[in-house]
Amino acid sequence: MRSRLHRLWLGRDPATRGCWLAAAALLLSGALVYWLSPGTVLFERWFGLPAPERLFARPYWLDAFTGATRNWWPDLAWAFFAGLVVRDLAWAATTRVPGPLVLLAAVSWELGQGLQSLPGVFTWPDFSVSMAAGICAVLCGAPVLATTTGANR
Repeated sequence: MRSRLHRLWLGRDPATRGCWLAAAALLLSGALVYWLSPGTVLFERWFGLPAPERLFARPYWLDAFTGATRNWWPDLAWAFFAGLVVRDLAWAATTRVPGPLVLLAAVSWELGQGLQSLPGVFTWPDFSVSMAAGICAVLCGAPVLATTTGANR
């Protein structure tokens, strides 16, 4: 199990490494969108960040961009990351990861909001973005993962 986990997480498979780099870039960009969005005081308090206005003058286009992407980009980033984590951790431990399990991980936050067990409001657009990210997580690096069964156990 350790060798499979090592190979998947530390990049011996180029397609999987690319998926993890994409997930890291998405998470970073999603965090930046939240931080740079106007009126996100809670995010700054969570992470102890200064308000962006204290560091630089906010150009108009930045407010327009972050305002337009704030409601869906971070959700897409988090859902893609959650799907990859479930896919690769389960793949390292077993011989097959069911795609529905990866999709469930990607949409779990939205489902929790819909069931009112997690804070926030369930919306169909957020659910759709999370589902799309989960599908991308299932498909990302799939040919490489399919070759790691059997003899490589």
